[in-house]
Amino acid sequence: MISLKKTLTLSVVSLFTLYSVSTGGVTEALSSNLKSAKSKTMSKLAVQALAPTTPTNLKSSIQSDTTLNVEWTASTDDSGIANYEIYINNALAGTVGGTQLFYTVTGLTAGTTYTVQVKAKNTSGVYSDLSQSLSLTTLSGKKVYEFEKLADVKHSGDALSKVNEKEASGGYHVFYQSNEVDDYIEYPFQIDANGSYEFNLRLKQFTNRGIAQVYVDNTPVGDPVDFYNVTARYINTMIGSMDLDASIKHSIKFKLIGKNEASSNYILALDSFYLSKKEAATIPSAPTAMKSTIQSDTSVNLEWTAATDAKGISSYEIYEQNQKIGAVPGTQTYFTATKLTSGQAYKFKVKAKNQDNVYSDWSNVLDISTLTGMTVLEFESLTGVKHSGKVLSKIGEKDSSDGYHTFYESNVTDDYIEYPFQISKAGKYQLDLRLKQFTNRGMAQMYVDGAAVGKPIDFYNSSASYKNITVGDVTLDSRATHAIKFVITGKNTASSNYIVALDAFYLKEAVAEDTLEPNNSIETASDIPLSHTISSNISSASDQDYYKFTPTKGGSYSLTLKSPTVKNYKLEAVNASGKKIAIRTTLNKQDLDVSFSVANDESVYLRIYDDLGAYGSGPYLIRISPPPHKVYTYNAASRLTKLEYEQGLYQYVIQYDYDSNGNCIASHLTKTLITN
Repeated sequence: MISLKKTLTLSVVSLFTLYSVSTGGVTEALSSNLKSAKSKTMSKLAVQALAPTTPTNLKSSIQSDTTLNVEWTASTDDSGIANYEIYINNALAGTVGGTQLFYTVTGLTAGTTYTVQVKAKNTSGVYSDLSQSLSLTTLSGKKVYEFEKLADVKHSGDALSKVNEKEASGGYHVFYQSNEVDDYIEYPFQIDANGSYEFNLRLKQFTNRGIAQVYVDNTPVGDPVDFYNVTARYINTMIGSMDLDASIKHSIKFKLIGKNEASSNYILALDSFYLSKKEAATIPSAPTAMKSTIQSDTSVNLEWTAATDAKGISSYEIYEQNQKIGAVPGTQTYFTATKLTSGQAYKFKVKAKNQDNVYSDWSNVLDISTLTGMTVLEFESLTGVKHSGKVLSKIGEKDSSDGYHTFYESNVTDDYIEYPFQISKAGKYQLDLRLKQFTNRGMAQMYVDGAAVGKPIDFYNSSASYKNITVGDVTLDSRATHAIKFVITGKNTASSNYIVALDAFYLKEAVAEDTLEPNNSIETASDIPLSHTISSNISSASDQDYYKFTPTKGGSYSLTLKSPTVKNYKLEAVNASGKKIAIRTTLNKQDLDVSFSVANDESVYLRIYDDLGAYGSGPYLIRISPPPHKVYTYNAASRLTKLEYEQGLYQYVIQYDYDSNGNCIASHLTKTLITN
């Protein structure tokens, strides 16, 4: 029989010669000028036929800051593998025997990436090809201490050995054959810098292991560590944290306190420990510029300038007064406060939290009120919508009223979308629309209950922007459900499509007729009786109301002006010649209380107006009262239990509570609007 090696050789020779195989052997007819070529080819092929296979499955199960453990699947060769050579960044790093399939590369730099390859050499000195390369990075941000490299170890006298294994950090672990409670082993170590460190331990578990308490500088750290497991395995475990001083030598000690009931002995197998310096916790900067660009009757959109922190912001927490109402991720700097009360004043603030769960100071406090005097209807909250069949979606944005708007992808003329809505009472309303414009928007005619309102609305703009527009007045009857509809009539010549983005619409009752007009000058001033509530309106930018107050006797009087909830009106007091005696403005949409004195037979003229364009949508109230007549109520122990009096627009009642010893412990104020 011809052997495999001979067959391979003959297959090449056949390229150059003609030969035959007979019982007596091989006879060849060769031309002399081919002998040299044949010889060289046979030699090269012989080497190729003798080369080992390439090592495969190169991998690493453990790295330290200065070492890399690598392992691979064995090469094969007829004559056997003599050794393996390990290369780091194309340079020979080490050699192991042909039966060893792992190696620990040492002397490396922390936090550095290396390329590892392996090749085999057979007993004839022939090499395989290099394995595929493996990219590995040494650990960074932590100091790794290999137990087998620490000198001056102390222990209770039992056998201590060093074991070489492919999964051991640095290639080795120590094996201490402790065999009873109170056996111990202690290693000295040093650090490079003062600080607080996190301590992690790598150990090998098995069925003959004990339980040990870890001590650093003779101080217990963490809970006792159980080295027992039903199978042999390496584990990493977090022990605890400690403060260390670089100027002194430290020690780490393991003291046997017992063993798992399933364990057969008290042995400890220690591989390495890791010290990670903990960065000092930082305090994030406070969020700033807390503001609101849009409010509805039941929601307020909030936004702020981001906080900063070296480790990053994990989240923001939003509060109303001292009550947490929500949280958002650290990448988001806006929030919509919902389920609020119409016409109510609120105080919002926000704080940041970093990755270490440390909070910033509060942002500025935002004083803001929800809308009143109108009904706000959010398109995304309306149900039962009908449309011409195009895609309809809901989009969340910080500038959308209540946090969302609807996006209808109409694309031809006559596409439509229709929303049903309800109102609390029939009447005449001013309808305002909030929409989002952009370059791909269409033009639409609005209809309410089938009747066109205003002119077609152009949703196009050269940049994305929200816009509030007054569409017109609508009269809504008492039907249970009304409908608002948008029909596409075309598009701006600059627009690329017919899309409509609808945010919200607002219904404001038409301003009531001012029955006291004309009273816009001193000469036409309306008389204001004492202790009588007047209700009237500022109905235009030029409108102003004058009142004349002439008491029957001189003295001190109280006046209250209550503006519409979302307005701030001004009040001037003047004499008969028009000279200003006093001027006041309602602030933050709150009541304005004024006390003044009048001489006998003197008249005071009051002027109410607005110079900021905030007129309309609701009446104001004004009332003048005499010096308060206070009514006191006492209990059987002659303690004051109730105080009642009238001042301006309100009737005030204060009630007092007492404990069993007669000490006043609380008072309660009730303030009632006087409407007549």
